[in-house]
Amino acid sequence: FSPAAATPHRSRHREETLAALSLALRYEALAGGARDGSGGGFQGALHGALFDVLRDTLGCTFECFASPLNCHFGTYCSAFADVDSSFGSLGNFFDFSPDAGCFEANPPFVPVVVEGMARHMDRLLQRSQKAGTALCFVVVIPASTGNLSGP
Repeated sequence: FSPAAATPHRSRHREETLAALSLALRYEALAGGARDGSGGGFQGALHGALFDVLRDTLGCTFECFASPLNCHFGTYCSAFADVDSSFGSLGNFFDFSPDAGCFEANPPFVPVVVEGMARHMDRLLQRSQKAGTALCFVVVIPASTGNLSGP
């Protein structure tokens, strides 16, 4: 047994453990979970069957607003690239600029995020149209009376 030989494995295990702890703490703080196990949260969850339909009918295999804790597909954007990139996140959606493809977007139901998402998508769709490429977003948000700030 050589302690030096075990060091790279221990170091990697330590890094993975710290990354998982950072991830859990970041999302717990965001969700505002209570000690009784109830949590906050800003998104509705989509059923796995819906993701299957999106993949099978539209070729959609990318989530614009996910986390390592709730992503269905292996490719996604998330709120915290500094923590989530260790788990496959490609970064923040607002920094993401696809040219073509189909993308699912289930953003946090926070007006400033939904409005920013709409503006970003509009810019991307206009650019795609000028380039002659096919770009599509499937957006899941609650019904609104037209005013995201309230009824």
